[in-house]
Amino acid sequence: MELVAGFVLGILASVIASFLFAWLSASRQRPLLRKLRHPLRHWKIYHRSPEREIAVRIRELFSAWEKRSINAYLTCWTDDCVRIQGSGSNVTEGKSEIEAKFRNSVAKYEIIKVPILLVEDVAVMGDGETATADVYYRFELIRTVDRLPTIEESREVYSLRKVDAEWKISANIDHFSEITAAQKQNV
Repeated sequence: MELVAGFVLGILASVIASFLFAWLSASRQRPLLRKLRHPLRHWKIYHRSPEREIAVRIRELFSAWEKRSINAYLTCWTDDCVRIQGSGSNVTEGKSEIEAKFRNSVAKYEIIKVPILLVEDVAVMGDGETATADVYYRFELIRTVDRLPTIEESREVYSLRKVDAEWKISANIDHFSEITAAQKQNV
């Protein structure tokens, strides 16, 4: 009897493991692994803390992009913010160029969705006034002209600082510019 019970339990465990492996795609595995690797970071991001406030600011940025709200988007940035175009570049954009790029994006794409957004690591510096956030996201864009989709995944690091007791983005590297430039060179 014990042999039969062990056999049945083994098959049941195998079926459950197979189901979980199929169900846990890479995008579903990331949040689970992040929680397992750094349980305290997870707690800090989801409870009242500077890390949570920073995660909320990052979510507001991407939500504003999805909703095409220029005012909400620009509110997330400091007045003297910079965006670096690509990780190996010295080309920077200020707030006016960030605004122009946002307007171009919402004009070019009929649909902007960010189905996966993970603030994976937030490091508040010793002064408590500056921080960095490591962000992984997947975005899906549908072009207005021909309805062709663009689906990309990216990892970016944002620098933030407190301005009037609120966290604002002061800098980031725009990896999408880097991808777009590489695609243009290959054409």
